Amino acid sequence: MDIPKPIELLRIALADSKERVTAIREFQRLMSKANDVFVSNEIDETLHELAYDLEFYVPFDLHRAQAPCYFGDKKAMKLIRETLRKLESQGVK
Repeated sequence: MDIPKPIELLRIALADSKERVTAIREFQRLMSKANDVFVSNEIDETLHELAYDLEFYVPFDLHRAQAPCYFGDKKAMKLIRETLRKLESQGVK
């Protein structure tokens, strides 16, 4: 899989609140199907960790109330920003 696609989806999630849920779910779908290692094991691990963390992203307050491990937009955006910064430090543009 080409690494720009997951990065593009993460950037869409940050920039467009109307497309956020769709972009995050598509990112997770891509990562679940990713059999090949990206540029490095470290980058692969970083992306897969984010995909796992985002399993707990629930955009609706009512649904989030069902479990304390669920989180909303604010934490999701923080996690995505941190991941993009980490990837940039690993040489991913």
